[in-house]
Order: sequence, then structure tokens, then C-alpha cells
Amino acid sequence: MTITRSIKSKLDNYGVNLPTDRRTRAYANILKKNNWTDETYKGYLKDIIKKFAIKEKKIVSQVARNKIIEQVAQSVKNKNKIRYTGSTLVKFIITEGKTPDDREKITIDTLTSRQKTEVMNVFIEFHTLSFDKTVLNIKEIDSIVKYQVQKLQIKISMRPYVVDVEVDSIKKSINKYTNVEMTNIRMRQSGSYNIDGYTNQDWDTQQDKCVYDYIIHTYGKLKGFKKQCNDYKTLEEIFDNGDSMIIGVNTDGIRNWCEHFNIPMHALDDEEKRFSHYSPEKRNTNAPSMMFRVSDGHFYPIPENKEKSVLTINTQIDAGSEVIYDFKAEEKELVPITDIVILENTNPMLEISKSIIETKTKPTQISVVDGNIQSYKLNGITYTINKFIPFAKIMCINMKLFYTGQSLGNILNIIITETVKQINKSHHNPNVFDS
Repeated sequence: MTITRSIKSKLDNYGVNLPTDRRTRAYANILKKNNWTDETYKGYLKDIIKKFAIKEKKIVSQVARNKIIEQVAQSVKNKNKIRYTGSTLVKFIITEGKTPDDREKITIDTLTSRQKTEVMNVFIEFHTLSFDKTVLNIKEIDSIVKYQVQKLQIKISMRPYVVDVEVDSIKKSINKYTNVEMTNIRMRQSGSYNIDGYTNQDWDTQQDKCVYDYIIHTYGKLKGFKKQCNDYKTLEEIFDNGDSMIIGVNTDGIRNWCEHFNIPMHALDDEEKRFSHYSPEKRNTNAPSMMFRVSDGHFYPIPENKEKSVLTINTQIDAGSEVIYDFKAEEKELVPITDIVILENTNPMLEISKSIIETKTKPTQISVVDGNIQSYKLNGITYTINKFIPFAKIMCINMKLFYTGQSLGNILNIIITETVKQINKSHHNPNVFDS
């Protein structure tokens, strides 16, 4: 009985080297050695194939399980990843040869600006690299940016007329991605409430053009700004030459204006965290920075007395360190709390709503416990449902302390600490040992 093609094919696939041709001496020898018939030998080969098939099934099953485990692990890993977006501004010092004709033919889409230096054939180029990656940690961001810069450096050096390329500085603006693209939010709302601690917006003409009104009021009379910062139409052309007068100006439009006049820009969200910025190489020293907060579709300039603290707390950009890191916040000076209103027999939510309507200002320093408002501060006055505050204030006065919001427990700890300091330490009587 001949061995079928199917059996031969499976033996070849599994790498089994046994004779299958009845005409060969090897085939005859194996039958003679084991006293097999053709049918017995064929059955033997089928058993071998069956064992390999079982083993193969186990291996395939294990591979499938490993793949599932790997997919689950990858899924968990991806859940721990965070999306970061932003850009990197790279400054290159480029030394070139004397082939100006070739120079005009090669352009790189990342190029932002190009400047001459005092040294012949040495130029400065600024390139902007976009960043949109999902990563596990900040170090991973740093590695990606480093690779992007190196790749760009090689690309620039490939120009036939370039002799040398040096990276002079790297400025990174990379932040966690939020579902709402802050840079696209249009600011135009008139009649918006002010924010407690922010300057009253007397410059707002209430015509849904808050950004226009602020620029005209703040920059319109300054040298170098008078011609282009005193009418809506000219500002519109600088923002985006679109329909910002109707739908409002977004952060990108303000950035265009800042780039036009070389003004530094810092755009903040409702938590006063910076989500976009612009830092010109040569700053316009005739005008202040553009620092603003986007909230409720309205434009809120950061008050001058808050600018320093906001910049200190926010992420700073530095070429020689990690991509993103936080400065330690400046230690806040404890300010004595003097004006306190106790909210009795009332709903704090109703009181806070009433305060907003009356003052047209959104309060800050709102304290919430278990979903219930405990206190809030507005125009220097602290409103609270804590009935023990007056008693705590009296205790602080008697102890010659400033009341800065201490609880009765904190005051009690101070009393115990001070009392223990005044008690003399006891010592045993040395005469006891002589008795």
C-alpha cells in the first residue's frame, strides 16, 4: 500500500525524516527491522503525525494565550499613558558656503524665521517642531524631542551649501492634552462676570469684542502700535483675516498678533495653568506682555500684581532640563482675616449666587466639604457657615495672634505647646539614694 500525498506532506511540514517511497531500500529495511507490513507502517506514520498535531495545537494555543496576555498588558499600559501636545522652538547656528543659488531652492516646512549674524556666511534659523504623542512619563517626552531635534539637524546639514549646524537652544511648550482644545475657544462674551481679585474691565465696550477692546485700550496709544491697534478692522486682519469680529478671537489669533508685534504671550486656563505661550527672540520693550485667562468664552487679562506669581507657579521652559517641570510655589504670606460674615439659617448656594449677581464678580477660595460649600471669599470678605470663627478670633486676640483661619484644634495645640514650654522639668531627689 502506497503512502498518500497527504501523509508525505504532513511529515515534511513537521520535519520528520522517514522513508515514504516503497521503491527505496530504506523503506524495505524499516519494514524488515520492525517486522511491519505496509499497512502497519502507514499506521505508524499516522500516529507520528497525530502526536505532532497535538503538540502543534498546544503551541498554537499557548501563542494565542500569550498574545491575549500581551494585548491586555498593552491595554493597561496604554491606559497609563497620557497624551501631550505642544511644540518645540529650536534655534540653530548654521555656517554656509558660497553657493547662494542653491540656497533658495531648499526649504524646510519647520522653518519659522532666518536671520543674519555679524559673521559672514553664519546664519540663525528658528524651527518649530510640533508634538502630539501619548507617553508614560516626562522622560519619554524628552527622548522624543531629542530625536526630533537630531533628525532636523541632520536634515539641515544635508543642504549642499551647509558647512556646519549647531543647536544653540531648545525651548519646549508641551502640556497635557485636554478634551477641549483651549486654543480654539472663541472669546467675545459681553456682560461676563469679573473674577475676584481681577481688575474691573472698564475698557470693555460690551459689544462682544473684548479682545479688540483690551488691545485698543492697553496698546493703542503706545509707540509702534498706534497705526494698527486703534480700529477693529486692522486688528481683524492681524488676528486671522477671517470673521473674528463676529465669532470672537481665539488664542491662535492673539498669538498671531503677538508675533506681529514681538510681544510675549501667556494663555491660561480656568486654573491659571498655561496651555499656550509665545516667546519672541527679540522682545518688543515698548509694551507689556500679553497674559490672559480664558474663562466662560471671555478674555480676562491677568492683573499686574498676579503676573509674577502666575509665571512662577506655571511650567517654565528651559533648554537644558526636562521638558516639563513645576517650580515650587512661592510661600504664601498668611494674611490676617478680618472681615468675616457668618451665614446662619440660609443656604450657602443661594448666598453665593446672590453675591455673584450683586457684585457681578465670581468668588475665589471656595471651600467645599462633602459637596457642601463651607466658605468663600469675595472682595476681601470671607463668608462662612462655621459658627466657631468668632470664638476662634477672640482666642487669637487674647493670645496676641493674628487670626488667619486657624481652627479651634490648631489654637488648642498652640496653647498646649506654649504651656509645656513654661513647665519646669522634674528631677528626682538625690537624697533618696542615701536613705
